[in-house]
Amino acid sequence: MKMEEHKVLTGMLLVALVVSVVGTVITVDRLGAVGGIGITGAAGGTGDLNITSDITITLPDSGIDFGNGKVDPSVGYASLDSGTGSVTGGTWANTSDNITVRNDGNVGVNVTVKSNKEDGKDGTDSFICQGDAGGCGVGYSAGNDALEYSFTTGNKESGSCTILGGETNIDVKDTDYDFCDCLKTGSGEDEALLGLLVGIPADAQGQKSATITFTSSAAGGFGC
Repeated sequence: MKMEEHKVLTGMLLVALVVSVVGTVITVDRLGAVGGIGITGAAGGTGDLNITSDITITLPDSGIDFGNGKVDPSVGYASLDSGTGSVTGGTWANTSDNITVRNDGNVGVNVTVKSNKEDGKDGTDSFICQGDAGGCGVGYSAGNDALEYSFTTGNKESGSCTILGGETNIDVKDTDYDFCDCLKTGSGEDEALLGLLVGIPADAQGQKSATITFTSSAAGGFGC
């Protein structure tokens, strides 16, 4: 098991990343045996080679930082989408920012994602209302776009992995959600992207942060 940590801690809206890589190590007992040639008087021999499976994912781009901005006073909330680089109802300019997940091991892996925050307006667990005093998201209920906290998936390199969903709402904290299946190992096909969709009610305030954990495990099947 290998673990790396990457954190980005700047800006008004930001997401800090903790990478947690979980996997089993598999030993390939024999790869290619070299047999002896049947010559009279010669002794035969064998050659053994063990290749240990390496399950390692890294984050070449490990954080999403939307920077500073505010909700347009003429609307009730703003929506930020780093996957498409768009903002609606707000002034945030740094929306084209995603997290890159790369398979640096030698076996294909399945990857899941979880966060220590969730959507909604619970003051403790909410991503957007955490730490707010005097109310946050007043007039909105859980599941409303004004309180959204979701992730999107995509391939940074064509065909890197099987994308399991276009948009996944993080409605329960500390719960694993599928990110992608069979993230490949070959150069040019081993990187996937995670983007964030965030709703910001007009009465939210201050800096927001969350920890997102990526977990990988060996994927079965040839070519994975």
